[in-house]
Amino acid sequence: DGGNLRFRPSVGGYTPIGSYAEFQLINTLPGALAGNYKQEADLDLMSEEWTPVGSGIAKFTGKYDGNGYNIARLRINRSSLNYVALFGYIDGSYAEIRDVHLTSGSVAGREYVAGICGYSFGGTIRGCSNVALITSSTSSSGGGVVGHNVRGIVSACYNTGTISSYFSGGVAGYNEGGTITACYNTGNTTATFSSSYS
Repeated sequence: DGGNLRFRPSVGGYTPIGSYAEFQLINTLPGALAGNYKQEADLDLMSEEWTPVGSGIAKFTGKYDGNGYNIARLRINRSSLNYVALFGYIDGSYAEIRDVHLTSGSVAGREYVAGICGYSFGGTIRGCSNVALITSSTSSSGGGVVGHNVRGIVSACYNTGTISSYFSGGVAGYNEGGTITACYNTGNTTATFSSSYS
C-alpha cells in the first residue's frame, strides 16, 4: 500500500491489534475511531510518548477488546492536555473498552486523567485494571481506570496504581450519574477531595 501502514483484515468483525503502531492507527485512519478492535498479544509500549486514542474533538465511539492481554510501559507526560489516558475520550452507549490490563507506566495530564480512559460519556468500561501512576495537574478528576465517568458503566474493574489529583479515586476520579459495580482499589490516592470510588 505504497509503504503506508494499514490495518490487517478483520476477524469476526474485529480488527486485530498486535503492536504499538497498529494501536496508534486508530487515531489516524479515516473512520477508525468508530471501529471494533481486539488485542491479540501482550503489548509493550516501550515508554514512548503515547497519544491517547480519542480526544474531546475526535472521540472514540467503537469497541476495544483487550482480550485479557497486558499492556506495559504506557507513558504520557502532557501536563497541558485534557482527556489523558490510554483512551482519552469514549462517547456513546456503543463505545466499550473491556478486558484491558495496564501493568506498568505513568500518566500525567491536565484534566480527566486515568490509566484506561480519561473521560467516558455514556460508554462501558468492563473487566479492566490499572497499575500505572496517575497524576492530574489541575483542579480536575483523576482515577486509575477512568478519570470522569458521565452516565457510563464501569464494572468488574480494579486499580492498584497510585493516584494524585484534585478529585481522586482509585477506580473513578469522578462519577456523574454513572453506574460503578463490582470494582475495587488497593492503590494509594492523594486528593483535595477523595472520591467514594477510591
